Amino acid sequence: MTRRRATAALAALLVVLLAAALIRTAFMPGGMAAGGIAGSAPHYGPGKVTAVPNEKAIVRRFWVPALDAGYDPQGLAVGAGAVFVAGYQSLEFEVNRGPCRVFRLDPDSGRETGRVDVPAPCGHAGGRGRWHTRRLGVCGPALPHVLR
Repeated sequence: MTRRRATAALAALLVVLLAAALIRTAFMPGGMAAGGIAGSAPHYGPGKVTAVPNEKAIVRRFWVPALDAGYDPQGLAVGAGAVFVAGYQSLEFEVNRGPCRVFRLDPDSGRETGRVDVPAPCGHAGGRGRWHTRRLGVCGPALPHVLR
């Protein structure tokens, strides 16, 4: 192979690599880099989170605690200087029940500041509510639970 052909082959290879990188970037979902989200990202987390229609309404983002432990966040409430997230733990594929827990997060940093396990028969903590009586409700398929 002559020097001229080697240079042409190298240039063609660089063009193919550059085109591949540009095509990959063009098909990546919009949104923001996951590194810009406060808190501990799960080990399976994406490099980028997908854009959503109400993107401009989002004030701050943070990862929900215990995602790596199999917790599936279901309910959200804000009040009393905190963000409350209810969820249940499921360690098996297509098992939509498990121990329920409510996480209390700092509204500025997303840092976990507390948690409470919801007693059985809660197995799918979903809807969340907050009353002015400083009580927190967790609704599941079985019945609502009131936490103090």
